[in-house]
Amino acid sequence: MFRKRLIKPFNVYLLILLISISVYLNFEPNFPNLSLTLYIFIHLLMIYILIYYFHFSLYLLFFFIGIIFDIYISNEIGPHLISFMLLIPFVNYIKKFFATFSPFKVLILVFIILLSVLFVEMIFYKLLFNLEFNFIFFYKSILILFIFIFPVNYLFNKIDKIN
Repeated sequence: MFRKRLIKPFNVYLLILLISISVYLNFEPNFPNLSLTLYIFIHLLMIYILIYYFHFSLYLLFFFIGIIFDIYISNEIGPHLISFMLLIPFVNYIKKFFATFSPFKVLILVFIILLSVLFVEMIFYKLLFNLEFNFIFFYKSILILFIFIFPVNYLFNKIDKIN
């Protein structure tokens, strides 16, 4: 009985998110592509949770994740926190428009939202810290996302069927 209440897809996603963030923060800097892959995976997981498992507690969770990412990446608080806090109401607002979408269209929407979030973060880095756009990072992110979006979606579908 306890197992059925504890092991729900939302809890599994939160556990995966916690583990992914822990691994990302303690990752060896000698492997930048693996670090970028984990960074993309964390963003993808956050958007997936936001679309399929929205709850107001996600504001607090995304707030802390935004602060952690900002302090870890730039030693300043700003771009991730702002973009994550803007992402929640935006996705919550547009969710009613894609309620009738097929799973493939929702996957394309997740892809577009993720690229938009990465681009907005780059804009905030430019505005707040006067850092130049790193287009190599953006192109690598697109490539990694193309490679991993379908396997990750398959994994998420398996997790959704846990009950």
